[in-house]
Amino acid sequence: MYVHHRPGKRSPQNALTAAAELVLFSFAALLLLSLSGGLFSPQALAYEEDIEKEAVKAAIEAFLHSYAEEAMLYIDSDQTVCTVAAPEIVRTQDSSQVFTISGKDVTLAELQENIRYVEKKAMFYSAVRRMQEIYREDLRLSYRYTLTLKENTCHASVTEAASFYYTDSERPSVYETIYSIDLVKIGEQWLVADITDGSRFDSLYKKDPAFEVDAALAEFEANLHTEACSISAPYDETPEADVLWIPYYGANAAAYAYTYSRQSTDTDRADFYNPQFKSYAGRGGDCMNFVSQCMWAGFGGSQAQASVEGKAVPMDTEGDSQWYGRSAGSDTEAALGWISCQSFRLYLTGALDGAGTEGSNASCDTGMYATILDVGTGSPITGVPAESLVGAAAHVEGVGGNYAHAIILTAATGTSRSEIWFCSHTKDLTHVKLGDYYFGPMKVYIPRYMRLSTEQTASIQPDRVLPAAVSSPAEVGFHMEGAPADLTLSITAPGETAGETLFFENSQSCSVEYFFSTAGLYRIDCSATLEGTEEAAQSTFYILCYEPPVRTSAAQETEAPEEASDEPLPNSVPPDWLFS
Repeated sequence: MYVHHRPGKRSPQNALTAAAELVLFSFAALLLLSLSGGLFSPQALAYEEDIEKEAVKAAIEAFLHSYAEEAMLYIDSDQTVCTVAAPEIVRTQDSSQVFTISGKDVTLAELQENIRYVEKKAMFYSAVRRMQEIYREDLRLSYRYTLTLKENTCHASVTEAASFYYTDSERPSVYETIYSIDLVKIGEQWLVADITDGSRFDSLYKKDPAFEVDAALAEFEANLHTEACSISAPYDETPEADVLWIPYYGANAAAYAYTYSRQSTDTDRADFYNPQFKSYAGRGGDCMNFVSQCMWAGFGGSQAQASVEGKAVPMDTEGDSQWYGRSAGSDTEAALGWISCQSFRLYLTGALDGAGTEGSNASCDTGMYATILDVGTGSPITGVPAESLVGAAAHVEGVGGNYAHAIILTAATGTSRSEIWFCSHTKDLTHVKLGDYYFGPMKVYIPRYMRLSTEQTASIQPDRVLPAAVSSPAEVGFHMEGAPADLTLSITAPGETAGETLFFENSQSCSVEYFFSTAGLYRIDCSATLEGTEEAAQSTFYILCYEPPVRTSAAQETEAPEEASDEPLPNSVPPDWLFS
C-alpha cells in the first residue's frame, strides 16, 4: 500500500466495494469448479478455503489502512470500515447474536465496543503525534498473515510493516506492528470484531470503560511540557589515573544498530539480524541482546568470528557481574546481563530496578561505567548534551510493564522525544521517533568507558559508517587508542573473497573515501602493528549498503501542511495508567 501525506476525509466506499467484488469473484470461481469437478471435490473445498482467506485479508487490510491513515497521517478516516461496527451492520443486525471466539461466547454488541475503543485509540495517537509535530510521508504498508479459519469466526496474527520518511529526516524508517485480530462472518461478509497490538496502551486502556480520549490527551499534554529527568550516575565521571580503560563511541553503536535493523518492509528477520550472535527472538525477545551488541560495538568490539566466540574485550567476563554475548554456534548461553533488561540493571548497579549503588558502575575492577538517567512520563531527556544520547541504551515500557523493553537511541537533534530516534529488535523498528511510540517513563544508560584488567598493546577503534545507499561514497577507516603504528585497512565487497588493501605507516588513524556500488555487507578488516613488535592488533566490522525506498513526495517538507497543522486538537489529558 502507498499513501501520500494529504489531509482530508477518507470514504469507506472503495474498501467496501473491493471486498464486495472479491466475494462476487469467489462465487464465480466456485461455480466454475462445481461444473468441472463437483462442488465438494477436494480441489473445490481447498479453493473455497483459499477464497475465504482472501476475503478475510481484504477485510483486515481495508480496516488497517483506514486506521493507519488516521493514526499516522492524521486523515479523518472511518474506523468502522469492514468491521462489526459498520453503520449497515449496526442498523440491520441483532446486537444480541452470539459468536464463540477463543472458547468464549460474546455478543455482537460486545464486539462492537471493541471497535469503538479502536476509534478512540486512533484519535489519541493522531492527536499526540500532532502535538509533538511528528509528520511523515511516503507511507507504505505490507502484511504477513497466520490465519485460523472456522465456520463463522477467524483468528489472525498479522505483522504489519510500515515504511515511510519523517518530514525532518532523510533516512528511511521502518515500523513493525504485530496485531492479534478476530473476525466474524455475518452473511457472506467477513468483519473485524476485535484487535490488539499487544501494546502497553491496550493492556491499560482496552478494558477500561472509563477511558476518555480528551482526559488522556490533556494528561499527555501536561506531561509533555514538564521536565522530569534526573541523573543518578554522574555524566562527567572519569576513571582514576591508574585504571586501564577504553572509551565509548556512541556513533559506532548507532551505526551497528542501523546495520542490523530492518531496512525495508520485505526484509526477512534472518536477513538483517547479525548471524554471528545467538538470536533470542521467540525465546523471550531479542531486545536486550541487540542493545548489548550495539553497546559492545560502541566500545570497539570486533566482529571477527574468533573475537565473538572467544568473548574478547570489550565483553566483560571477570568478577561477580559479567556482560558477554555468545556466538550463534555456541552451546552455552550469554550472560544474563547481556540478554535481560533486569539483569543488565543488576550488572550495572547491583539492583534489579537500576537504583543500586553497587555493580559495575561502583566497581574499581573491570566493567562498564554508564551515566544513568531516570526520565518521567512524557518528559524530554535533559541534563546531558543531546549528542551524548546517540548510542545510549534505554529501557521503556513493554508487555511486562515499565522498563521491560530495551531500545538503542540512534540519532538526536534535541532532547524532546520527537527529536530522538531509536532502533530495536522484536519488535523490529528502524529509525523511529521516541515520541511516536514510547510516552511512558524511561531509564536511559549512556555508556562512558569500559575498565580493563590488562593493558592492550594496541587498541583499535573502527570508525563505523552508517548504512550507505547504493551508488554513494563514504569515508571508511579506523583509529588507534595509543601510540602510532603501521596500519592496514582492507575492504571486501559482498560476494567477494579478497578485498582492496591499503597501508599506512606510523600513523594513529587511516581512512579512505570508498564508493559503495553493490547492496549487501562490506567487510572491513583493520590491523595495527606497533613499531618493534611482530604482533598485530586485529579488528573487523561491517558496513551495510542498501537500496533505499524511493521518496516520491514532490516536496520534502520540514513541517506539517497548513491544513493539517491548523486542525484543532481536543482539549485533553492522558490517564495515569497510560504511562505507568
